Amino acid sequence: MERFLTDKQWALISPLLPPQKPKGRKRADDRQTLEGILWVLKTGSWWQDLPREYGSKTRCHRRLKEWQEEGVWERVWRAFLDGTFVPAKKGGGKVGLTKRGKGSKVMLVVEGQGLPIGVLVESAQKSEVKLAEATLTTVKVPRRVGRPKIRPKEVRATIVIL
Repeated sequence: MERFLTDKQWALISPLLPPQKPKGRKRADDRQTLEGILWVLKTGSWWQDLPREYGSKTRCHRRLKEWQEEGVWERVWRAFLDGTFVPAKKGGGKVGLTKRGKGSKVMLVVEGQGLPIGVLVESAQKSEVKLAEATLTTVKVPRRVGRPKIRPKEVRATIVIL
């Protein structure tokens, strides 16, 4: 079975998953199920094509929806993916004071495959909402010939208000 998570990553994610219910049937292995979910998301395949070593395709799909309803994905996102705050060591031009200390915010725009196409570093005092437009102006879409385009054909965004 192809693993998408290292043991270290699993050790960080597993406490964020809902606990086993005290009564009833024992839940299937969470790691195997999460690996199955990741396989479908990474490959873009149909659930029906999920290899048997990841367990039941029905279980993986059902768990994906359950974890969404229970807020698991948001907890994982908040714990690992909201890496916008960078603590400052010795100051600099883009450093600001926040509740978490002095630091900077790194705003990143990525294309559909996760490759960066725009980045902005600013003082941590500024809100993400205010930085969103400025970050979009940094977008450079590579082309085979000539200068990069500054306007992609399509932009999709997820806005999270904390």
